[in-house]
Amino acid sequence: MKLFSNHILQKSLRQIRSDKVEYNGLILPAPYLRTGGTEFKNDVFFVQSARQETQRLIDHFGFTEKDALLDIGCGFGRLPIGLLDVFGTSQYTGIDINPVAIKWCRKYIGKTDSTFQFIQLDIQNDRYNPNGQPLDKTFRFEFADSQFKVAYLYSVFSHMVTEDIQIYLKELSRVLDNDGHLFFTAFAEENVPEMEINPSDYGILPWSAALHCVRYNHDFLESMIDSAGFHIDQFEHGKETNGQSAFYLSKI
Repeated sequence: MKLFSNHILQKSLRQIRSDKVEYNGLILPAPYLRTGGTEFKNDVFFVQSARQETQRLIDHFGFTEKDALLDIGCGFGRLPIGLLDVFGTSQYTGIDINPVAIKWCRKYIGKTDSTFQFIQLDIQNDRYNPNGQPLDKTFRFEFADSQFKVAYLYSVFSHMVTEDIQIYLKELSRVLDNDGHLFFTAFAEENVPEMEINPSDYGILPWSAALHCVRYNHDFLESMIDSAGFHIDQFEHGKETNGQSAFYLSKI
């Protein structure tokens, strides 16, 4: 009887555990849904980081709420929460391969403001979606040419192999308009192999899971960027999460 009662209690606790919290009028994902480090569990830090990411786009790209924005790897909505807090609205499209994250964003952000759209992308990735559809050179985002002003990828290329990044860069060049901009983070260093998965003695974490850290030689990554029709406007080494670097690009 005691085991049965404990089972009922645990089931009830799971059912009543909320997937959201509210902070200063903003709906946030519950702390257990947030990734990126333990500091993101703190509501104040999470909201500050959301605002900072929005401000990043304003400062570097002159971004406004009228500019169409593509957020690849949107997760549980850190960037759109920042956009809501700063602008109140945005011409925003978020993509992620995590169906739970997309469901949460549609429920708490998309239903609040219809200018925020969220799309699940079933693409294979050994870390996040090993059973997804293989990514090959026939892949295309389901968007029109020159549809977006800015594309944003935080901690996406840091978990992707060379061939997949090349495909993404080519498609991003297609869907960005002629004066479009691209921001992404990646592990990039000098005097290392062109690409290395989970390199030992690198960074602040023990890399162990599939594609936990995909590190690139900076010059090799720059050559891929050039081939896709982008120019590096600014590079900031090692200042992002877990030692990633920031790339600010414009279309050539």
